[in-house]
Formats: sequence, structure tokens, C-alpha cells
Amino acid sequence: MLYYPNIKTLFFASPSTGSRSLNLFLKRINGDPSASIGYNNTLDIPAGAQYETVIASVANPYTRAFDRWKRRGEYLTKNNRAGEIMPFADFIKTSTYTTLQPVIASVSQSLTEANINTDIVIRLEYIKSDVKLIPGIDLEKNNTHRSAFATHIAADGVVSRASEWKSNYTQEVADIVYAALEKDFTAYNYSKDSWK
Repeated sequence: MLYYPNIKTLFFASPSTGSRSLNLFLKRINGDPSASIGYNNTLDIPAGAQYETVIASVANPYTRAFDRWKRRGEYLTKNNRAGEIMPFADFIKTSTYTTLQPVIASVSQSLTEANINTDIVIRLEYIKSDVKLIPGIDLEKNNTHRSAFATHIAADGVVSRASEWKSNYTQEVADIVYAALEKDFTAYNYSKDSWK
């Protein structure tokens, strides 16, 4: 969990949901780019945190699974371990037993188990409009907000990568991802057939 004390906000940053860009944006809005506390992708709330808003970032689970595979391949290539790179379908099939936990965790399940209610859910596919739901954001009158939005949200690289994923899915692979992350599909209104 990330905590931004100046804007009294907590952020549950889920991997492959644009969370890195959102974190950078919120740091700027917070008024101190180095001031977020506890960036560790866990649900631990920093001791003494006084917050008014809880934000979570989400994305289509099909997109998230693909992005985790792509990032793993990029990491292995960068570290000259190309022999361990496998096709996307094999990655999903071998990474899952009853869940995709080694790949990605269910956002809604994690929040429910920790008894954390979110005030705002920012969806990767609508990040540019959803970020405006954060209390106090004023892109028209506040130069810092506008600059942070242009730098960290409008130019988000994860959004552009999201267009690559559909051609990598088959019904079999989609069924695995859906079964593992059905709670996120339901909680955040993503269609079971959205991979097509």
C-alpha cells in the first residue's frame, strides 16, 4: 500500500494496471515526489497513516496476464536467460494450478480478504478519465496537476501495450485466466469474452 500524507490518500498498486504511472502522478500531486511511503505492493497500511481516500488500480485480467508474461520475457532477455522464455500459452498453463498467483493476484479478492474498501477504482483502460475522479484533482486550474497528468498519465506506456494482447489468446488460455480471476472480471465489470 502506498501512502501520500499531504493528500491523505492510500493507493493499492496492483502490477500491470498502470500503477507505476499512477504512483508517480500521485507523488507529484502530493507535493513531494519522494514522499510516498510503503511502496511494496502489499496491503499493509503504514503505521499512523491518516487518510480520507483509498484508491485501487485495476485492468482487464486478460491484459494483466499478458503484460506479466511480456515483462518476464523482457527481464529474461535483458539478463541473457533467453532459454527460459516460453510462449504466452505455455506460461499461463504452467503458472496456474487453481490460481494465477505466481503471475498476478486477484485485486478484488486481496482487498476483500484485507477488509479494505476502496473509494475510487482506476481502470487502466480508462486511466485518463478515471484519474480525474480523485478528490482535489484540477487539471484546468492547477499547473502541477496538469503537468503531472501529461507526464505520467497521458503518456502511460502500459496503455499502449494493452493493444497487443488479444491475438495471443485462445479459448483454452482465456478459460484458465477467467477461472483464476473470475472475481476481478465480476467486480470490475470486465466481460468474459473481452479477449475476442
